[in-house]
Amino acid sequence: MLLYLLTTLLLLLNVFSQDTVLARECVDEAPKRACDTIERKYNCRGDWQYVAEIGCRRTCDLCGDQYDD
Repeated sequence: MLLYLLTTLLLLLNVFSQDTVLARECVDEAPKRACDTIERKYNCRGDWQYVAEIGCRRTCDLCGDQYDD
């Protein structure tokens, strides 16, 4: 019985802590010059869309509604 209670408690803690783990800062991980070029020349789309999604989230405005800047 104690094992089931402990397991249930740990599962509940895990469910409520997932949002904290999955949240990422809205920053560019690639160099600023690269992100500016991807935005200016390619509009963060096409062949460079994957790079923009991974490395230029802030410049390409890919952070979602949770960020207001």
